[in-house]
Amino acid sequence: DELRRLVAKEEQTTAAPAPAPELKPLGALEIGVIAEEDEEAHQEQETQEEAERVRAKTIGEENDRRMAQEWQAVERQLRDADSKTAAEADDGVFAGAAVVPERDGERKIAAKELEEYLRAKQVDWDDQDIEAYREPEDAGFSSIFCSCLALPQELDFAGSLPQRDFPFLVAKIPYDPGDPLHQDALKTIFTQLVDDPCPGISGSHWEDIGFQGADPCTDLNRSLGILSVLQCLRFVEQHRELARQIFASSETRTRQWPFMLVSINFTKRALEALRDGTLYPECNRRRAVMEVLDEVHHAIFYYFFCKLQAQSHEDQFRILNHTYAECPRGCLAMLRKFASRSAEPVPDTAAEEETTTFLDIADSGAGVKPASRTLPPLDSRLKQYAA
Repeated sequence: DELRRLVAKEEQTTAAPAPAPELKPLGALEIGVIAEEDEEAHQEQETQEEAERVRAKTIGEENDRRMAQEWQAVERQLRDADSKTAAEADDGVFAGAAVVPERDGERKIAAKELEEYLRAKQVDWDDQDIEAYREPEDAGFSSIFCSCLALPQELDFAGSLPQRDFPFLVAKIPYDPGDPLHQDALKTIFTQLVDDPCPGISGSHWEDIGFQGADPCTDLNRSLGILSVLQCLRFVEQHRELARQIFASSETRTRQWPFMLVSINFTKRALEALRDGTLYPECNRRRAVMEVLDEVHHAIFYYFFCKLQAQSHEDQFRILNHTYAECPRGCLAMLRKFASRSAEPVPDTAAEEETTTFLDIADSGAGVKPASRTLPPLDSRLKQYAA
């Protein structure tokens, strides 16, 4: 019984709610004071928020003004740069490129002078890595063929190896427009071809003689450097009339092909013929290498030109690819043809007869003045018709 009484008492004590705190009623004055404090706090908060908004707006306007000033300065710089670029383009100078000093006047130089200048640089060639000889792909057949004809496959005259290495070393020297002799050599080529002074070391006039752009460095230094300049300079110097005739054929109404790019590629083909030993027999006969190499370059040009004249209706680039395919094995035959060219007069494109074709008649009917068109010589046309 006592235990039950204690448990019941404990349960009553636990279940009984805690007495609620006694609330003191607020008077009307106290309620008014609290309301005023809340209103002041609210107004103060609104004032701070408004000040923050004004401050943020001021900062934003200041940033916008500063950014506008900076952008205006950038636009001025861009306009100035564009004006400078346009001025430099007119003067033949490229923006971002090193300004190369232009030589006062123009001095024509000979290929011999440039070659001697390049030979003097040989002291710097000790560390150059060149491939002056490469076994031809059909070496087996070539060896049998040459042995049957008793053709020597090696250079056998005194000092032949340094002479053989020289053009490969020259091909390692890039064309440098800052070098006065390099600059004069290329200007001489231009003057010999167009018979006018060269306007400058860069500019659109270089495209007129067959470079791809206004800066000839790009094409010249892609593979063979100053060697291409040396061989073309010797070509226009020793065979100026032929070179000018070939150049004239590169810019006719019906055919356009880049003279200087083709010359660079012919230099490459001549060098390949030397590398695989094709030119060794002729080099041994003349006891010289550079002389033979230069003449092979001229001979390939002459071969290509004769093909152009004989196949006047054939695509010029198909003829060019055929000429490439004939090298290097056909280079000696081209050399012999070039040596005997005096007995075979080259067709004169300027003296070819003029005629009016049905295309000219159509042009004149449309109110366009008909232009004269040239035909190949009669014997060439008869061969084409017979074929």
